[in-house]
Amino acid sequence: MFARLVSCSTAPAGLPVCRSRLTRPYPESLARAIIALNVPLLRGSIFSRTKQIEVSVWWGDPVAVQLELTKLLANYFDVLFALNRALHPGEKRQLLVMSILREVPLEAAAPPRTCCRTPCQP
Repeated sequence: MFARLVSCSTAPAGLPVCRSRLTRPYPESLARAIIALNVPLLRGSIFSRTKQIEVSVWWGDPVAVQLELTKLLANYFDVLFALNRALHPGEKRQLLVMSILREVPLEAAAPPRTCCRTPCQP
C-alpha cells in the first residue's frame, strides 16, 4: 500500500485517487477469505501453529519455536485486522494500531514478551 501512495502522490492528480482508495469500505469477501484461511492455522488441526509450537518445545528446538511463534503472530494479526475490517498497517505498527481497534481479545492486552520464559519453557 505504501508503494501505491508514493506512486500516487508523484502524479499531478494522484493524491485524490489515493484518498479515495483509503476511504473505501473494507471488502466483506476479503475479510471472510482472510479469516477462513488463517483461523485453521491458529488452532484445531495437527498442522496448526499451536501444535507446531508444542512439537518444537517437545523436541527442544528453540529456533523452530521462534519461527512458529512468528508465524502464529502473523496469522493472529491478519485475523484480528480482518475481524475489525481494518487495513493491515504492517509489522512495525501492529501493536500501535491494535490499541485503537474496536474488537480485541482481553488476552491481547498483555505484552507479547509474557508468552513464555525461554524458547523451550512454556
